[in-house]
Amino acid sequence: MTCEIVLKPRAVTRRGSENFRESIISASVELGSQLGEDGLTMRGIASKLGVSATALYQHFDSKSAILREIRFHGVDRLWGAIGATATIDDPYARTVAIAERYLEFAIANPWLYTVLMEHEQVDWSSLDEAEMQRMIRPLLFVQETLKQGQRCGAWRGELDPEMGAFRLWTAVHGLSSLIINGRLDERHPVFPLRDGATYIRQFIHAVVASLGSITYGGG
Repeated sequence: MTCEIVLKPRAVTRRGSENFRESIISASVELGSQLGEDGLTMRGIASKLGVSATALYQHFDSKSAILREIRFHGVDRLWGAIGATATIDDPYARTVAIAERYLEFAIANPWLYTVLMEHEQVDWSSLDEAEMQRMIRPLLFVQETLKQGQRCGAWRGELDPEMGAFRLWTAVHGLSSLIINGRLDERHPVFPLRDGATYIRQFIHAVVASLGSITYGGG
């Protein structure tokens, strides 16, 4: 007498599905960092994960959908970097640390940073409220830090926290972009940057100090 054993396919749990989505995004970021966006293909991602492309389409219907999720992944990682400065009590010192962490994130993750800050904008109209808050959380944190500094007199002169946050972002993004694209480099063949670490430190401190030195007005 023989006994036939029938193995039922294992059900995919919600957590298992979430883990696989996370694996897809991690593999996509790694592949994009190596090959750029042109080298990021559904087939390439599937090959890196050792699965069929069909398996990817069960979670993301296109490369664009993956890039959209990569942006959320990137902003979460950026938030992890700058949000850790919340333990710094002094708002001025925290603002300096925010700028430093932002720059460190950009330099450590150049491709991911360009997807976040230099590719076409997110379709903001497609975001729900939770996604919107997730995207703007770093900026709101900077604004709140500047408000705290304003209340305790951390800056001389008048400070507009909302505009100040945009000024800080504009300045540090510009520095980040110049560095990750090789425009500011100690090894530049024509105009090398002398003592890059000192320049970066002085630049950040000068920008943060200047936030309270301008009165905003019309005209």
